Amino acid sequence: MAVCLVGAVWGGVEASPVDPQVVFIAHDVTPDRARARAQPYRAYVDVSMQSAPDSASQLRIRPLWVGGRGSSTRGSLALDHRDEGDRAAIDILERGFTLTLPGNDEGAVLHPADLAGWQAASGPSDARFLALLRLQALGLRPVTLPAAPQLGQRLTHLERGGDFASLATRMRVRALTPEIVLLDLEFEGDGLSGHGRQAVRRQDGRPLETRLYLTSRDGQATPETHRLYLVDMATEPVLDLEHALSPPEDVFNVTAERLAAPPFSARSDDPALFATDPIEAGTLEAWMLLDDGSALDMALAFDVLSHHDGGRPHIVLRADGRPAARAPHVVFMHLRDVQLLDVEGQPLPDATPTVTQRSFRVHAGMRLDETRVSFPFRLPLTVSESTLQPLSRIRLTADTRVYRWDRAEPVPYCGQSTHSADTVIEWTSPYRATLRQAAPAAGDPQGRWTTAVPIDAAGREIAFSQLFVGRASDAASDWRTLDAMPLLQLDPERAVDRTEIATHAPMAGLRLRHYRWRTDRRTLTFDDIRMQPGERDRDAAAD
Repeated sequence: MAVCLVGAVWGGVEASPVDPQVVFIAHDVTPDRARARAQPYRAYVDVSMQSAPDSASQLRIRPLWVGGRGSSTRGSLALDHRDEGDRAAIDILERGFTLTLPGNDEGAVLHPADLAGWQAASGPSDARFLALLRLQALGLRPVTLPAAPQLGQRLTHLERGGDFASLATRMRVRALTPEIVLLDLEFEGDGLSGHGRQAVRRQDGRPLETRLYLTSRDGQATPETHRLYLVDMATEPVLDLEHALSPPEDVFNVTAERLAAPPFSARSDDPALFATDPIEAGTLEAWMLLDDGSALDMALAFDVLSHHDGGRPHIVLRADGRPAARAPHVVFMHLRDVQLLDVEGQPLPDATPTVTQRSFRVHAGMRLDETRVSFPFRLPLTVSESTLQPLSRIRLTADTRVYRWDRAEPVPYCGQSTHSADTVIEWTSPYRATLRQAAPAAGDPQGRWTTAVPIDAAGREIAFSQLFVGRASDAASDWRTLDAMPLLQLDPERAVDRTEIATHAPMAGLRLRHYRWRTDRRTLTFDDIRMQPGERDRDAAAD
């Protein structure tokens, strides 16, 4: 084939109709030799169930987007519709891949849906491609769960034949919620071993989030290490997916370093580490969007630019402007729908987008290209340059949280809030406290958010240091042992956000600041940048 891609599959339980998944896949492959560098693979895929004969079930896996790897490997956007070989590759990818799941202990088998087309177009690298697909499938097959799973319960699945000559998968239930079962995984088979963590839906065992650390030796002159992260995008992951596996070398865990140093790890008398809160009670935090119906004070535009990869031109989303002083610099959106429209306001034919990143940030100076993992939607692989020529505007429908002040609540030392049941204070000492609150669930239409300021015995606010610790995992952790592998974002231990508070003087309590929020439906229209005035024209108009 003309492009080296990465796909994802899941399977293993009764073939009942299920809603399709959009799954993000991150897969790093590192040869086991000195100074070897990881080879990164990134993709979004659509996964849906199909019926199959002989009591088997099948899954169709259709790549939506695959990232390129510099000059070494082309991504899906690099496929040139004018090239006969690339057109054949596009057709194969549009048909997708099929994972057949026998109803017995026989192993699953993965193959291209258009097997004849694959065989005609494939080259030596495609055996490698299918080997990677099979490894990814290990992280996406639903698990057959007992009717009432128990904490610490152990499960074993033995597989014979199929894509692996033999494979034993051992699982241990490490945590439970009403909706999710958290599993620790261990794999052992011919030429393959490893471990991982997985969160599956309790109702059907469908994987929602998976981390795997695998070592493969099958058919490879040099053993390889595989790190995989797979997540159902409906869970709205809080990780930075751009660096889900391989953070840049110059990025370090600032949160962990601050927590390991005074004044959070131990009391400090250094006044430079503390300050009073500049935000007055009754006003919003800087990142909150006021619930007053005001529009975003930003100019939104798109561009369609030729790219050096040789494929069709890429869409670039842009945001510019000078937000008002009371407006946040970043607006967080939950994307609902995307439409590509012509000058008459009609959708472009054969160019229906698929939303892949529902969590979408808009900020002044934004330049977001289709080549980025964080780009919010994907177009069909069949879209060509001529398809995009009538494009006049891109319309996004999204929900955002808007906030209003609720009330202040003084809480004495060692006390708890009587206003918010979702807020818990952990009092470590008169100089340290932790505020914990449940993270809002995806789809919640309204809720409450709380911040805290330490006070003295007279109720006056005192100087403090504060650190917000969110749910995002530390993907840079050591994956080589199961105990050291980072927790999944769906792990119950990460179901809360916490604010760490340290003071210079002893505190007599905390003043909780409660805010209420609701979701507000917004329509964002990105116009063709060629139809917008330049910066100089906007400045003249403002004068």
